[in-house]
Amino acid sequence: MKKKKLFIYIHQCILKGGVEKVFYNLLNNLPQEQYEITVLSHIAYLTDDIHAELYPQNVHRRWLYYDEFAPGGIRRFLQRVHNFLMPRLYPIWLRFRRFDTAIAAQEGKYARFVDENLRADRKLLWIHNDMERCHWTAREFSSLEEEKNCYLRFDKVVCVSHSVADSMAKVFGEMKNLHVCYNPIDTAEIDRKMDLFPVEREVVPLFVAVGRLAEQKGFDRLLRICRRLNRQGFDYRLWIIGDGEERKKLEAEISKGGLENVRLLGQKGNVFPYMKAADWLVCSSRHEGFNMVLYEAAWCGTPAITTDNAGTREFLGDSQYGIVTDNDEDALYEAMCRVLSNPELLPRYRAAVQERRSFIDLPGRIRAICDVL
Repeated sequence: MKKKKLFIYIHQCILKGGVEKVFYNLLNNLPQEQYEITVLSHIAYLTDDIHAELYPQNVHRRWLYYDEFAPGGIRRFLQRVHNFLMPRLYPIWLRFRRFDTAIAAQEGKYARFVDENLRADRKLLWIHNDMERCHWTAREFSSLEEEKNCYLRFDKVVCVSHSVADSMAKVFGEMKNLHVCYNPIDTAEIDRKMDLFPVEREVVPLFVAVGRLAEQKGFDRLLRICRRLNRQGFDYRLWIIGDGEERKKLEAEISKGGLENVRLLGQKGNVFPYMKAADWLVCSSRHEGFNMVLYEAAWCGTPAITTDNAGTREFLGDSQYGIVTDNDEDALYEAMCRVLSNPELLPRYRAAVQERRSFIDLPGRIRAICDVL
């Protein structure tokens, strides 16, 4: 059987964000005997990236830029040569290749690159963002019409939730190539990893938050909520797992507010034991397209308290399987007060999460994506 040739253009491969995790889960669960895959990342790192075994053997990696350089000498010089030549020559080389399917892993410049440089029988674009709340790609195009026309040239625009598809329609108007595929959650990987090591914790309620330390994730407002909770005399702990550009700002807020019960744990290669150890996952995001940590925590048996974002109610319902609040600071504060004041809610929501695990159907989601490849 001839293998189908896939091409994917993505920002980075290292698992620092949700988009990268989606395609990591996808590529590690596609049948290897059916696909030959080229992954081009915009940037690559020397540490935990280009030499890491992120993907199976049928995946071939390329990158346009090094974002991390060797200390000096000939290797550093060759990296700079690469950064000069690769973005100029690789798109030319691509025009002499043909793929069965070419994928832009996200909107904006990634879509433009695949649209302009790839020859493929089928082109797909993945949209992970609530475009109505965060239309970050507007700066990549001269007008809304130009952006829409670019997206319309793809055979399918794959939205990671129905809410994301709705946001696309609200921003761009009618688009007949919109298609919804939920992100694959690698439940087998979670099962392998969530009991790899014990996590010590105190007996007081423990909240865990996971994500990049970025404005989008709303950790600044979560710290303000913690200051309010502490003033009310609640005894609890909050662990924030992740790293990013707002780390120093958050450290300063923790110090200024005397938040001795809040810890920034940094980036963790395996977050699942921490999720399993927690009583509640808390998500304070200002906007999401498909919040994977809600699903990962649910598979670990941990219920969530979350702001309302795209895709949230498609999984948690109207707070049947987790507590969904309005997307503002006061609403999230009230929800955290509620669970701290009513400990009987925890076993109720733990049972609901167990019931909802059937929605996280990895084989079904992989089949749905294969149908559009």
